[in-house]
Amino acid sequence: MTDKRTHGESTASRAESKELEPEHQMKYALEHFKYLADQRMKTFNYYALLMAAAITGSIAAIDKCSWHVVVAMGCVHLVMAWVFFIIDIRNSKLVFCARRALRKFECDAALAPELQIIRCDHEEGGASMGGTRDLRESWGRHHWFRGFVDRSLSRRGGATFTMAFNTAFILQVFAGLAMIVAAYWLKGPGASPVH
Repeated sequence: MTDKRTHGESTASRAESKELEPEHQMKYALEHFKYLADQRMKTFNYYALLMAAAITGSIAAIDKCSWHVVVAMGCVHLVMAWVFFIIDIRNSKLVFCARRALRKFECDAALAPELQIIRCDHEEGGASMGGTRDLRESWGRHHWFRGFVDRSLSRRGGATFTMAFNTAFILQVFAGLAMIVAAYWLKGPGASPVH
């Protein structure tokens, strides 16, 4: 016996038979989200470990090495911040795709609004501890700081991991630039160990 279906019909029928049930689709999306979110956190933990090592090396270089080494350590800070920033952009895009799939399942499942965790997090600005409103109230008690907090949190919809990670990357860039400028301007070319 020969199969008289065309190649297109055969492929379509195989795809229909392999389609997952909605519960399995949601489980797949949830597992994907958990994996990607965990990967993002592990990457940042690795970054924090490398940053601590770079800071320790920088302190040792400032005390005992020539200005060339201090400038090189400053460049290490710049490159490291840039590389991990690029990695975090990719990781955050992947996490966003998984969040979008979970949000669709929340809406399609007709869950009570209180049970739609992804939607609630989005509406609260992405903050994990009560949303942007609570952060503004606790941090904004000092009038000089209130404007900064309001602008920072409302610009991107709230306090997020991305905001925290980017703050670390920016601080490391400033540290690297400060090392380069200080070593070059204070000790100059041809100087012996920085003191």
